[in-house]
Amino acid sequence: MSNAHTDPCTDRPRLLAFSQVYPPHVGGSGLWMYRLVQAWPGPVTTLCQEHPLFRTDERQGDNRIRRIPFNFPSWAPDTLTSLKSYWTATRALKREIRADRPAAVLCGRGIPEGVAARWVGRVPYVSLAHGEEITTCLTSRKLQSLLRYSYRGARLVIANSSNTRQLAIQAGANPDRCIVIPPGVDSAALRPRPAGELPWPIPPGAMVVVTVGRLEPRKNQVGVIHAVAKLVAEGYNIHYVIAGTGVGKDAVERAVADTGMASHVTLVGEVSDADVRALYHRCDVFAMPSVQHGPSIEGFGIVFLEAAAAGKPAIAGTAGGSGEAVVHDTTGLVVDGTDIDAIYSALATYYDHPELRHAHGRKGQERAQQEFDWAIVAKRANDAILASIR
Repeated sequence: MSNAHTDPCTDRPRLLAFSQVYPPHVGGSGLWMYRLVQAWPGPVTTLCQEHPLFRTDERQGDNRIRRIPFNFPSWAPDTLTSLKSYWTATRALKREIRADRPAAVLCGRGIPEGVAARWVGRVPYVSLAHGEEITTCLTSRKLQSLLRYSYRGARLVIANSSNTRQLAIQAGANPDRCIVIPPGVDSAALRPRPAGELPWPIPPGAMVVVTVGRLEPRKNQVGVIHAVAKLVAEGYNIHYVIAGTGVGKDAVERAVADTGMASHVTLVGEVSDADVRALYHRCDVFAMPSVQHGPSIEGFGIVFLEAAAAGKPAIAGTAGGSGEAVVHDTTGLVVDGTDIDAIYSALATYYDHPELRHAHGRKGQERAQQEFDWAIVAKRANDAILASIR
């Protein structure tokens, strides 16, 4: 029987997705939210950050997207600007709840979205947990108190890795209402295919190493550049392609100059989805041996799954949850990203043993298809959300 929280025409549960980061804004957290919204078994209204190229209100089938000013220079409501941000977000959330009367609110993070959802308090809410937002809050008593307040009011916290779950529990989440469901991958779109030529020059016969991600210290592109420099000095034919932009661009360019690797490293900047797929298909190894940089960590790493779905092995770091996206010595190699020699050894191993590269790539592809396809993980997450609000 239909009720206030379902579509009266179909009796399907309504969802209100509440996330600052949402496509076309770039980020794995936004992609995760987008995929859950697309798989939800009922109508969805998404409340997210405005974008200059998109309308503030649009419909996509059963789903409605409303974009609002969603700027949080600080997550602590202790300045006039931050208070105004919370007021704007909370008012918009109240308005949508009154209009749609959803069965649940799905929050992109415990803070600031989860805090606002608990303040409103009219509908049960579920929070996604990514890792970096938690380590940031653990550096401040005020932020930790807010995140604990948010987590304690949530019906469910969905963490992207076991590492993130432990962080969430440390930050105040109830262990009985905190589960692990990782993000997924579109395995069909990334299925291996003959590699075409890239629009960037690659030396003949080189082992191509690729990193796709924001240019920032935790992604550790600089560490890979130094490892590549050691290998090139020993006669290895390796070319490193870095896709992405970000605050670490100057540091990456400086590392290329300092190591004399301009002819062995190509920075391609921000690229289209089609070019990202082309990079996965053309590369021999995906490398992102991430590190912890201050409170910033890699909570999981969808890019590792994307590389795996394309049949490529990955080199991941031990920090954060990357070691759960890559199974050491099965789908790739997990190393200490702070140790240049460890990155060097992993790259050298794949260069010297192409059969191992191919074996790890095949295992990774099987795992991506069987365990991490979006159809599988989105259904698991949405089933868990529905169970938590019954």
